[in-house]
Parts: sequence; structure tokens; C-alpha cells
Amino acid sequence: MSICSLLGILLNLTLLFLAIFKSPETIKAYSAILINVSVYNIISSITQFLTKARLIRLDNYIVVVSNGFCNASETTVCYTLFAFMLHAFSHVQWCTLLSFIFSYIVLRSGKIGWNTISLLLLLIYTPSVIQFIAFLLPSDHLNPHKIIGTTPLSSFAIFYTVFNMSVTPIPIIIAVFIIRFKCIQFLSENNQHLQEDTRKLHKQFIKSITFQAIYPTLFAVSGLIFLILQSYDRSAIVFEFSIFIIFALMPVISPLVYIVFIAPYRKTILTLTKCQKTK
Repeated sequence: MSICSLLGILLNLTLLFLAIFKSPETIKAYSAILINVSVYNIISSITQFLTKARLIRLDNYIVVVSNGFCNASETTVCYTLFAFMLHAFSHVQWCTLLSFIFSYIVLRSGKIGWNTISLLLLLIYTPSVIQFIAFLLPSDHLNPHKIIGTTPLSSFAIFYTVFNMSVTPIPIIIAVFIIRFKCIQFLSENNQHLQEDTRKLHKQFIKSITFQAIYPTLFAVSGLIFLILQSYDRSAIVFEFSIFIIFALMPVISPLVYIVFIAPYRKTILTLTKCQKTK
């Protein structure tokens, strides 16, 4: 998981650079979403590296165990980092849906303002903030070595977190593919009215965010694993770690998709790579 976390930080720093400095004019406004995605992926990678958490079921409680560097600090620091990590993952998931909404609005109206993007980002950030606050408030912070906190299974924090990170991915995936269909339909119907470069860029863009649908899909899988974990009287170690192995892969997959499928980003990386080889 440490390797994935470090790789996630590196790839998302690369995406952050590309989004700020190498975004073509046609998707310039979208760079605000990409900056959000890369920043929160970096946050999730750093916090995961520091906590190296696992979940254990103990009677009617979920116990959060840390094997990371944050153990050197107070227990509340580890637990706060853990809650912040979950909220960062949640926000990136909602950004996937916003990506398609952005694409559809741009296709229909031709442009979208920065104020609109900022408002939409604030709106989709709300569920993640609520999750972060809810996850902190009812928790009992323990301090026997690596145990950083416990939360009752019946608590609002667990219910809301499971709902936000395991149930909402399903309607998000459905919405993503509905909007994707409408975007492709619009491109087909207006094929002759769009410039070739614009049409190609939109197709590449739609392809990249289609692959981003793997993000909420992985959330749904991790949610299923969490539910399986609850069906055991005692925790199965394979399930305890598998949730966070999936989480570790998410910040690696997400920037790779954008870098590979958005041509200006891909060309920039290839150009930089060639320059390094010639040196």
C-alpha cells in the first residue's frame, strides 16, 4: 500500500501540473474539477500512507487500527487523518459525476462559467463534509498501541459513511452512463456543426471520464466487502485489508486515465520523456 500511496502522490502531482498549465482552451474551465480531483487524491494518498488503517469488527463496534507513521503522534491525530482520508475519497467519487455534467453542459451551451463550476464543486462537496463531521463526533478514541478509535455499528457515522461511500456509487454509475449516452448522441447529431479538433477532443474527454466510472465502481465493491465483513462474528483478515488495498489503487488509476486519454496531456508527457532521453 505504501508503494501505491507514493505512486498516487507522484501521478496526481503530474496531473495537477497538467491541469494548471497544459489544459487546452476548450476544457480550461474543467481544469477546476481536475485540480480538485488531483488535490484530493494527493490528500487521500498521503493520509493513507500515514495511517495504513484496517477495520476490525469487534462485537457491535468497528475498530480502526493504524499501522502507519501517525502512531508516533496522539491517537486523535490518526483518527482525524483516517476520517479525512475517507472524506477525500468520497469527494473524488462525486467529482466523477460532475465531470459528465460538465461535459453535457459544454456540449449543449458551448461554455460554462467559473462561478457555475465553483458552485457545483461546493454543492457536491457537501456530502463529504457531512461524512467527515459525522465520522468524528460519535467516536471513542482509544490509546492501546495501534487502536485509534471505535464506532458503534448502529451509529449515524457508520450508517452515513456506508451510505455515502457504498450505496450512492450505484446511482452515480447509472447517472454517468445516462449522461454519457446523451453526450455521444449529441455529438452524433451535431457532427457536421462541430470543428474536427473540437469533436475529437470531446470524444477523448468523454472516453477518459467513462473510464473514471471505475472509481465509484470500486467504491461499490469496497462497500460490498464491508458488508461481508459484518456477516462474520470475527473479522476475516483478507477483508480487513482488501478494502484499503482497493482504496490505495484509486488515486493511481484516476490520474492515469486522464493522462492517457486526454491528448494534450499525453503529448506533454511524451514530449518531456523524449527530451529526457535525448539528454
